[in-house]
Amino acid sequence: MILTFPSFDVLRLALTCGAIPARVSLAPARATGDGLIVEPSLPLDDAALAELRRLDVTMANSTAARLDLTVVCWPQLLPLERDARQSGTLDNTPILFDIADERKLPVLVSEILRLGNDRQSFRWFDSDGVKRALVRVIGPPYYSLLRALDDPDSVDTVAYRECAPRVWVQLDWTHPLSQQVQAPAGQMLLMRRARSWTFVDEGPFRDIYEILDFTLTAEPTAWREVEEAARIQVPVRLAQSSSSGTPNLWVLRQDALAQMDSLVQNSDDQLISRLTFAVAEREGNTLVVLRIRPSKEPPPVLVLKAIGFQPYLRLPNLFVPHGQRLHPPLRRDAVVKLLVGDTRQVTWLFPGEDSSFTPESLPETAFRPLSQWVDYVLDREHVALTAWMNGHRFEFERFICADDKPAAKPRGPKARGPRKEETDSDEASAEKGPSLEVTNNRAPRKSRTSRSRHLLLPSRASSKRS
Repeated sequence: MILTFPSFDVLRLALTCGAIPARVSLAPARATGDGLIVEPSLPLDDAALAELRRLDVTMANSTAARLDLTVVCWPQLLPLERDARQSGTLDNTPILFDIADERKLPVLVSEILRLGNDRQSFRWFDSDGVKRALVRVIGPPYYSLLRALDDPDSVDTVAYRECAPRVWVQLDWTHPLSQQVQAPAGQMLLMRRARSWTFVDEGPFRDIYEILDFTLTAEPTAWREVEEAARIQVPVRLAQSSSSGTPNLWVLRQDALAQMDSLVQNSDDQLISRLTFAVAEREGNTLVVLRIRPSKEPPPVLVLKAIGFQPYLRLPNLFVPHGQRLHPPLRRDAVVKLLVGDTRQVTWLFPGEDSSFTPESLPETAFRPLSQWVDYVLDREHVALTAWMNGHRFEFERFICADDKPAAKPRGPKARGPRKEETDSDEASAEKGPSLEVTNNRAPRKSRTSRSRHLLLPSRASSKRS
């Protein structure tokens, strides 16, 4: 029996709604070139014929048309439909290249390698005595796909995309029943235009590097190694940096000592305990370097008439001006070799004109806790203070130190007068002159070799006399 379908939509509906039984649709058939006149290989029952008549399918015992198309199943009668959206998303999509001419395989593989993709694998086949290859590429370059997309009817190179497990459809095309078609177990199905279906035994793909040979030229070279002619001079400058942070070191050059006095007087003990200082001289000027001790707490913000510096490349003893960096950027080991030769020195890059800088440094041992600033000032001014004390001596009038012990209260109702022995003793002491007596169980001094030790005694004696 010959069935004539009015359109492919009716043929598709007949296959999906069950008007054609599965045992018939999955069996081979013969058809005309357009696929609308079909001769099934298995007979249809009366129920199936009745359903087909409702779909306007005509039936005849013979036809004058040539049934020169043989299909393995009825879904092969449906032609592929255009779907150009597939080639737009192929970044990590496996694409299968069917290369019928083995001479074009090196061209395609080399081109894909040149474009930066080596995720290729291959399989060799023999078809009617002709070698052909399947090349599987993950995310191939679009340029390599053009040879297959520009001529979809080409037989030399055809690109496929997997639309269902083991079912591959020609790229930029789709089958109306691609989701319902299942390839036989152990086989791959390749669908292409003109109702061409090819079944290939399933097997592993081999890495493309297994058949790659890289040839290198062995020509002699006229180059010979020589010593460098001259070293390259690269100026290192300071440049603005986008990194943010807080200074960790300050160099006070203007009124350094006065600023330090003000800082110590107006800061609390917690801030003072976090700072160290060092005093140096440069060209006759005294400068002070403040530095923050290493701590997990963020650096404090100090308002000073000074240039702030911050660590560079996390080096603990190299500081650059706040908000700046070295240009050109150098590796850490090159910076250490160039600027931090001695790790026992603290080095900072003092900025100059035209982004230049001058490396300045102090020994690590020169830094002292800021809590010792008062001791430092006293040590520094010790000679001047001694000269002032020795140059200012005062002569005091003769006086008598009265006894610090309180007088005993009289026992009787009437106060008794002083005893005669005590009166005589006091009068005798007044005739001999002033005498000093130190309380609190201290022995009296025999001589006054240094008047500066008794600067406070006159005030105390005067208050007794008054």
